[in-house]
Amino acid sequence: MAHSHTATLKLAQIEATRRGWRLHINTIYRGWTGDLVRQWPTRQGLMVELRRAAFRVFGLGTGTLDLVGWRPLVITADMVGRTIAQASEGLREEGLPPEIFKLAVKTFWKRTWGDLQARIVKWEGWEKPKGNRGREDVGEKKISAMEEADLKLMLVKLAIAGDVEVQQWSGNKAENLKAAAKVYGVDVKAVEKQARAEIAVKKVQAKGKAKKEVA
Repeated sequence: MAHSHTATLKLAQIEATRRGWRLHINTIYRGWTGDLVRQWPTRQGLMVELRRAAFRVFGLGTGTLDLVGWRPLVITADMVGRTIAQASEGLREEGLPPEIFKLAVKTFWKRTWGDLQARIVKWEGWEKPKGNRGREDVGEKKISAMEEADLKLMLVKLAIAGDVEVQQWSGNKAENLKAAAKVYGVDVKAVEKQARAEIAVKKVQAKGKAKKEVA
């Protein structure tokens, strides 16, 4: 996930540059400062001993934007045509460019397992593709034609697809599906009760069919 986030930021930087912005990834570092007493190499890396050590956070801090920077702006003639830096808050107002959003969703689609892709294809009623590569191509084509609301919904489906069918050996507790159900106000216990009742009926029907075949 971290890799996907970084890749999305890189794509946003490229798009911002096309629009005239100069943006940098806002990285936050944590470490210790103080007066160096001594240092020595170890197998784990360089070890240091500090006097008056203090833990510090470097960067703009928690809660700041992932991308920071400016857009050159030539101001009025009475200011002698000087160029100033315009804060990147303007990028937040404009929102993420649609093509970058689509590119991010396509990336998640490509990294989704084949059987989960097949499940989503079935949910959406898309044409049945030939093989894994065909399924990936169909998904990319459909995502390219989506509006923002559909793209957001597709991200949700990609997140919960693996929770819909839980295998006994997987240990999957369907946490994403439960979280989504809570947001949408779905009564999980009621759904579980209904599912158990349907399974019980099917078991009884299966036993009855087996007895008839034996007779």
